[in-house]
Amino acid sequence: MLNKRIEANSSEATHRSKKATRLERMSSNEECNRRGNDGWKSRCGGSDDGDDERRGGFAVQEALSGELDSLVFVDGAAMVSCGRKKQRTRYETDAEFLALASPSSLLLFSTNRYNKNGKLNRNRTKIRIVHLSSDSVLRTLPEMLQQPWFKLRFINSPSPTIFTASRIEAEDGSPIAIELVDAVSNTRITSGPLSSSRVEIVALDADLTEESWTTEVFNRNLLWSREGKRSLLVGDLIVILKDGTGVISGEISFTDDSSWLKDGKFRLGARATEGGVVEAVTNAFACLAHRQGFYPGSGIWSLPKPRSDLWIYDHHRRSFGDYEPPNTSQEKRIKKAVSLSNIVYPPRGISDIDLFSYKNLDPLSLTGFTSDYLDNLEFPDATRSRIASQPQLLSGSSAPKDYDVVIRYRRGDVNNEDFISHLLAALSRRRISVYGDFDEVDSVQECKVLIILLTSTYVPPNLLSIVEQQRKEPQVVYPIFYGISPSDLISNSKYYEGLLLQDEPERCHAALREITQMPGYILTDKSCRSESELIAEIVRDALKVLCSYDDKKMIGMGTQIKDILSLLCIESPDVRSVGIWGTVGIGKTAIAEEIFRRISVQFVTCVFLKDLHQEVELKGPDAVREKLLSEVLEVEPRVIRISGRKTSFLRNRLQCKKVLVVLDDVNDFRDVETFLGKLSYFGPGSRIIITSRNRRVFVLCKINHVYKVKPLESYKALRLLNLGARPSFFSLKPTRTYSPQLVKFSNGNPMVLQFLSRSSRECLSKEIRKSSAIYIPGIFERSCCGLDDNEKSIFLDVACFFRRMDKDDVAMLLDGCGFSAHIGFKNLVNKSLLTISHNMVDMLWFLQATGREIVRQESIDRPGDRSRLWNAEDIRDVFIDNTGTAAIEGIFLDMSQLKCDANANVFDKMCNLRLLKFYFSKVVENHGVSLPQGLEYLPSKLRLLHWECYPISSLPQCFDPKNLIELNMPNSCVKKLWKGKKSLEKLKKMRLSYSHQLTKIPRLSRAQNLELLDLEGCKSLVSISQSICYLKELVILNLKDCSNLESIPSTVDLESLEVLNLSGCSKLENFPEISPNVKELYLGGTMLQEIPSSLKNLVLLEKLDLENSGHLVNLPPSICKLKHLETLNLSGCSSLERFPDLSRKMKCLKSLDLSRTAIKELPSSISYLTALEELRCVACRSLVRLPDNMWSLRFKVQFRQIDTQKFSRLWNRLGWLKKVHT
Repeated sequence: MLNKRIEANSSEATHRSKKATRLERMSSNEECNRRGNDGWKSRCGGSDDGDDERRGGFAVQEALSGELDSLVFVDGAAMVSCGRKKQRTRYETDAEFLALASPSSLLLFSTNRYNKNGKLNRNRTKIRIVHLSSDSVLRTLPEMLQQPWFKLRFINSPSPTIFTASRIEAEDGSPIAIELVDAVSNTRITSGPLSSSRVEIVALDADLTEESWTTEVFNRNLLWSREGKRSLLVGDLIVILKDGTGVISGEISFTDDSSWLKDGKFRLGARATEGGVVEAVTNAFACLAHRQGFYPGSGIWSLPKPRSDLWIYDHHRRSFGDYEPPNTSQEKRIKKAVSLSNIVYPPRGISDIDLFSYKNLDPLSLTGFTSDYLDNLEFPDATRSRIASQPQLLSGSSAPKDYDVVIRYRRGDVNNEDFISHLLAALSRRRISVYGDFDEVDSVQECKVLIILLTSTYVPPNLLSIVEQQRKEPQVVYPIFYGISPSDLISNSKYYEGLLLQDEPERCHAALREITQMPGYILTDKSCRSESELIAEIVRDALKVLCSYDDKKMIGMGTQIKDILSLLCIESPDVRSVGIWGTVGIGKTAIAEEIFRRISVQFVTCVFLKDLHQEVELKGPDAVREKLLSEVLEVEPRVIRISGRKTSFLRNRLQCKKVLVVLDDVNDFRDVETFLGKLSYFGPGSRIIITSRNRRVFVLCKINHVYKVKPLESYKALRLLNLGARPSFFSLKPTRTYSPQLVKFSNGNPMVLQFLSRSSRECLSKEIRKSSAIYIPGIFERSCCGLDDNEKSIFLDVACFFRRMDKDDVAMLLDGCGFSAHIGFKNLVNKSLLTISHNMVDMLWFLQATGREIVRQESIDRPGDRSRLWNAEDIRDVFIDNTGTAAIEGIFLDMSQLKCDANANVFDKMCNLRLLKFYFSKVVENHGVSLPQGLEYLPSKLRLLHWECYPISSLPQCFDPKNLIELNMPNSCVKKLWKGKKSLEKLKKMRLSYSHQLTKIPRLSRAQNLELLDLEGCKSLVSISQSICYLKELVILNLKDCSNLESIPSTVDLESLEVLNLSGCSKLENFPEISPNVKELYLGGTMLQEIPSSLKNLVLLEKLDLENSGHLVNLPPSICKLKHLETLNLSGCSSLERFPDLSRKMKCLKSLDLSRTAIKELPSSISYLTALEELRCVACRSLVRLPDNMWSLRFKVQFRQIDTQKFSRLWNRLGWLKKVHT
């Protein structure tokens, strides 16, 4: 009978499907077969046994080719009629989509087979034919054919507790998301028409608890609104899926709480507007009354007794809970949280314990809970002891004090409930801490703006105290006349009967009249503006008040804030960016915060992201980007995650917004583009402020203006120092003495001044006297933040060794150590860690102290394990105890601070020593480092060897100076540096000045890079080795005061030589042939009688010094051929009687010194000195005549120790000269 019934249905199916469908023969792999069977058994009652026909199982037919006429189920098999072919067989394959081809034929269409137009591509669609066992056809087939095979599903659910008039979101703050999935495999549908369906969000009763439901059951549980109320769920309730997913991004919210339902909870539902898809339902959740307070995250306040009109705001979760006595399960969870979190929280006042994060919230005071009240709860002993240690429990307390706006209104008034909800939300969105006060707590004096909602049913009972407080301390009070005009309110006493029932009705009536005369807002039926416009105006006015509220003074920053505001030019409609640049602690963030506070009222959206670099390190760039852009674009972070880094998304959303964005502490310019995109994306009038220690950030981000924050002036710094000090700090006389030193040390840095003001007098005075390393919190941690290894090494070397030294000299040494000095200098200057002034490398005092403290932290107790040593006591300990290690890279010792004997092997363990400098900062006898046993070893990695008063006659013979760049040994006892030849390829400077025992210099033929050779004052030196002729890079040769020097190479034709000093070489008779590139020549105090005519070849000569050349009798006329000569010094040439006649003009000569010469008269050709600025004729006792044409020259003349009466005819003309010294 069953087979006949099926055959009858099949014949009917054959009649109805006359149009055949062309199918492409396709087969399925074994994996598809397995997944298909498993997926369908759950719905059709199949099992894993072999004979699934008898057990109600099924099989799925593979695709067939040909024209399909009908499908007939006959006794456990499927008869398929395909054109002329008929076959009786059973197949198994995958199934993803079910469709009805005829009353009794079942086709399974594979998904993802749609063309670009969204239509089914039959020629490319896999079709599966279902085979059902005979004993289950009538039972399962109708049910299968009637049910949809797609369903909606919520990816996440709302928080367990939400609030009316508040956005519905998940517990983690993310938006509610929906997806379309296959009803069998639960895989997401990402293509086809249904993947872009329109979905409606609806409210459901939590009583819908069935695991599977029909559309009828779903519709029966829909909720719309209570009687007399508006729609229960409001906002953008339509979600359009994209690729099978959708996000409820609109501001949907409930207008009523869930207390009136049986279970006291709601559910959210989602249904496709066109049907054909199973609906989705969320978990049940409670909906409580709307938010009525906004408190900062530093605490939660409680009132003296449990009340139903108190709210608690969780700053970290952005959620509220009604203050209600908890039930038993809640008490258990509270006590468990208290015992586990090690933090005491009030045992009551939280309606749902899951709303709060005990690790994030600050400890709460138990103020307001009586001892008897707490005794009724059972806590662990440890917890109870902590509760007992809390301050005494008061019988009552007031509302919180740290908020900006208080709104006084009557709760439960249906007429104004929505208005208050929207006003609270609008104020909260603008970062205004707001407190909705519907109690009689007198908190007027505790806020900056008080808003009073006056209606036909409510006038505050404590109106008199509000007005009287406003008279004592002028405060901003804004009355809102909601649904009633001020005149109607004052003229009809029934509106304020409760106020007149008080003791002094006349004063209360006067207070009411005063309130109605205050500037306020009126919203009645006759008003021409809407509630939203009024709320926007209230928020705008409140912001103006708060922005002008100056609760702290910024010492010394007022002028700089005005300068930056002028750069921002708020009135300009263009997009403008300003960078605030300065060293750490200089006040960049404080200035940015103050500017943000002042101008934020003028922008629609304002975002201040503080400590960006730290936030990125802690949370990662993606999380920070989502947070920033979600606030700028006013969307949920999930939207940012979905949009990814699409440039079009940012540009389209930003170009219509006037925003104020402050990014604080940006270290990498790429962060700006990562978080904000290009600055040109922002809408007209937008302002972007970036603070950074790195100036390069502003250059690469193309910031319009960069402002460098200036340090505080001395008197302002002293004022800040006094302001932050303890009361007794500056009352002590020694501290007053050191106050200027503290200010000097701080370099006007506010952070350093605040630290110094809190430090002890004894510590500060000791550290300043000894120039010790000082640990300054905040600066220490951030000084080297963001520095690479090259920059950090340079920073520490300058801090420990090279502060206030010549930039080129320091760069030469650092380059020799493998550092890129010039790049490092540039980056450190951009990062405000170094300054370059007058070619000197410098840094602020506190930065130097910070760098030295960083080194000291490497090994606090063992100086020998540090990388750099500069403290005399530490170095002495290392030398005496011989505790040096390979960690030491540099030693700079001021020998005027100590006297010690060093071991001959003192440097044996310092194999990585690269910088060694022993020097005297002042002359002190019997001080220094002595080597009674000699010196056996110096490291070969030395780049700098500077040892003043070196105590022995030579360097260690094993010393290999292959890496040596600079050798300085002035005033040493050296007789000979070393024996034999040494590798000196990297040597650039050699100073052996005033080494009186030096008799011979080493062979320098291998020192091809030597640039300076200083042998000044080496009185025992008789001759100079011929090897100096090979020094092609030599720039300066100083042989001054080598009094016993008799000869030098006859030719010193060194192409790079620029300065040659032979002054004081009193035994030197012959002048060598020198390079024409020489610019400065010093020949004073020699035995020269005349200057050779070859002098004219020195065409680049700028200075010729012949001072005290007493044997010089003649100066060649060819001297006028020195076109670049600027200074000619002939002073002390006592045998010189005549100044040569000049045959041409000397256009560059600026200074001529003829003092103490035997010149009798100046030639008339002196007028050829057209550039002359100074003429010195001091003690020219033989001078008797000056040329008449001197009046044509304008220069400074010095006539001293001469008889000026000899020039009476010229004297009257000298009045016009620049300056005349007689």
